Amino acid sequence: MSKKWEKVYSALSLQQVEIMRIMLGQNDIPAVVVNKQDSMYVMLGEVELHVQQDNVMRAINLIEKAN
Repeated sequence: MSKKWEKVYSALSLQQVEIMRIMLGQNDIPAVVVNKQDSMYVMLGEVELHVQQDNVMRAINLIEKAN
């Protein structure tokens, strides 16, 4: 049975989201990056970080501490 994934962080920069993804991984929280940017001419949109529902609160707490 698959678990639902929820957005816990977003930014305009892929690098910022990747840093958070790595930090969550180091704390045993699997995370995936969803890039919603349109790069036709100018990078428009956001990059999102998603975790499984079971890890949402823990991930948000870690991200808040990191910021």
